[in-house]
Amino acid sequence: MEERYGIQSKVCSRGLNDIWINEYDGKVRMCGWSNFYIGNLMENTIEEIWNGELAQKFRESMLDGSYRYCNHAKCPHCANNKMEDLLVDYVVPEYPTYCSLSYQLQCNYACKFCRNEHYVPCECENENYKKIESEVKKFLPSLITLSANGAGELFCSDSIIRLIGNEELNPNTKILLETNGSLFNERSWKKIERLGRHNLQVVVTVHSFEEMTYQYLSGTSLPVQQVIDNLKFISQLRRENVINEFEIATVICERNFREMPKFVETCLKDFSMDTIRLRFFEPYGVMDAATEWFYDVRNEFHPYHDEFEQVMSNPIFLNDKVWRWQGETKSLQKENPYFLERKNVQALSSLVTLPNAMESINKFMRKNDNPKIALYGASSIGNAYRKLFYEYGINIDMIFDTYACEIIQKDYQVRRPEESLVSQYDLIIVTTDTFMTSIVEELERANYKGKVRTMSDVVSDLKSVIS
Repeated sequence: MEERYGIQSKVCSRGLNDIWINEYDGKVRMCGWSNFYIGNLMENTIEEIWNGELAQKFRESMLDGSYRYCNHAKCPHCANNKMEDLLVDYVVPEYPTYCSLSYQLQCNYACKFCRNEHYVPCECENENYKKIESEVKKFLPSLITLSANGAGELFCSDSIIRLIGNEELNPNTKILLETNGSLFNERSWKKIERLGRHNLQVVVTVHSFEEMTYQYLSGTSLPVQQVIDNLKFISQLRRENVINEFEIATVICERNFREMPKFVETCLKDFSMDTIRLRFFEPYGVMDAATEWFYDVRNEFHPYHDEFEQVMSNPIFLNDKVWRWQGETKSLQKENPYFLERKNVQALSSLVTLPNAMESINKFMRKNDNPKIALYGASSIGNAYRKLFYEYGINIDMIFDTYACEIIQKDYQVRRPEESLVSQYDLIIVTTDTFMTSIVEELERANYKGKVRTMSDVVSDLKSVIS
């Protein structure tokens, strides 16, 4: 195993002590940047999950030094080379000592980065909330840090508000509140002001102080002045030490990157925050691939990338209060999806018109020791490939996709690439060149040891077999 951080008797405290509950269906992650799920509170108790096989598997990945389930590009500690600051002795606590509550997605915004419409909860969610609350209450007294809400808006999240206001919460627990700031006024503060007795950190995400940019990126018609007034109110609480840490965060993209020097200047001049977090846009599959590609101005293939680099060289970003979330890491995106998807279409066309296709595929299979094949990418093209392979005598029973809804049918499944599933396949064919880099990393985190090829590569192999 590769030893990334050397000392196996010490491991990352976030991977050792954390759980993140960030889906209403009860799924639990060990760390917010790993995308490694260790159980489901709808199916198991917190004790069963915390001491279960999947949790132990994650811990073993730290003990062996591989950290194979970690996303090193998205973890701010890895990206900023601060990993060693988190290393602690390997002692598994009885219960988690850090918990992130972000399972309520209700929000008064429809941010471009998060969703393409306002979230409408389904009928089952309230029952799920009750189950999640009952399990979290078991370890509230054990928590050193409790975080809420990084997925929806805090002041729209009644279940989470109930938990952070629970009397069983240890008075020494640090509270971290994440909010868009639009509702964080004096009236809302009255509902949670008892949290001022804790070590309290507040993070407010604001995408711009320019009205048009703010409203567009936040998906709201609210005036930006409402957020500015609330930031001043929070600043007052910070000056009074009611709030112990105050952070203003933003996501930098094509729409707002030119405003960033002025954004930081406004923060430093008008508000009493401790940190300004600059987080660069990363695609999450919320918008179509071409739109997300254009948002990612950090991508060296972007037409505004050189201008972006020039803007980000402004000395104001060297201020001690400015924190680049991803450090100096680069975007994983490459060429425009149009050109990459054209390769996919050309590959599909070539496969359809391939001379002696059955003979070529049989030779390909024999040459590669008759591998068991899965596809990655539950798009229309992915399904077209599955059906085409079936016509050629190859049964594809699995399509992996990190973001698609899971489907289980009689003849095939769409599932997330978990280790127990990917290990069953010798070859995973990626049906899109657009996200190849991130898909390979995702499969590596799932400890996949087989081959990963693009469909364009496979078609080239098929052609060479009969040439």
